[in-house]
Amino acid sequence: MRILPLVAAALVLAVVKPAAAQRGCSVPPRQYFAIGTGALEVEPGQVQPLSAGISPGPGTLLALPRGCAVRWSLVGPARARIDARGRLSVAPNAAIGTAFRVRAVMGRDTAIQEVSVVDPRLRPLAGTWRQSAVKCRPDAGALEPVRELTLHRNGRYEVTFVPFEVYHDYWGHYTWDMASGAITMVVERGNQVPDGLDLRGTLRLANGRLTLDGMWLGQPAESQPHACTYTFTR
Repeated sequence: MRILPLVAAALVLAVVKPAAAQRGCSVPPRQYFAIGTGALEVEPGQVQPLSAGISPGPGTLLALPRGCAVRWSLVGPARARIDARGRLSVAPNAAIGTAFRVRAVMGRDTAIQEVSVVDPRLRPLAGTWRQSAVKCRPDAGALEPVRELTLHRNGRYEVTFVPFEVYHDYWGHYTWDMASGAITMVVERGNQVPDGLDLRGTLRLANGRLTLDGMWLGQPAESQPHACTYTFTR
């Protein structure tokens, strides 16, 4: 069974302006009305409560002050519905790879978040993995480990050797054949893309470990490519 790359969530969070005053609703200065803290991925048939709040900056969402009322809606057509409490229900026949947007309105402020419909079969891969071991042919000597290999259920990935805030060395999309384990990672962009990458190989999951075999994920500094077996844990 072949899993194709899915549509990535492009618009995660949109803040229009500092929150407008409502009766009984007071928002601190230099904070903003927002939905969630990151990309939202849902599966067909999933019910997902959404949260709106006050954000002092990216990645942080604080509870709304008492007296703040939020109106929820969908932006455009979607195989989903959302109720007055922000409870998002995705239709069982929602197509994997599609995207739609949800809107939260508080007074004169609007926040919009894009939602991606993802494949539940990628759920075991999803998350951030950290390299715990590597063996290369021929022996590559001491290597800088991949400290973060992040795989998303929407078919996106990021590779990071030295994490710092939102920095990644390179990123793109991947396809994975569940039956054979074959994986192909395609680089789209990067801050520092190593030369000689070999991103076609085999991915296996067993006993809480993710293994990539026959691949070369590169190095931050110049180095010769090798055929390696990488072991990752969460």
